[in-house]
Amino acid sequence: NLSSKKIARTPIIDAVHAILYEGKNPKKIFKKLTDKLD
Repeated sequence: NLSSKKIARTPIIDAVHAILYEGKNPKKIFKKLTDKLD
């Protein structure tokens, strides 16, 4: 059952995916990432 499993937090993987596959602006994505990880 998926609802009982914990979801891993993967902000770096999510950022790379957004840049490569969703066409997001790398500068904005990495700015958000550094703010989140800080």
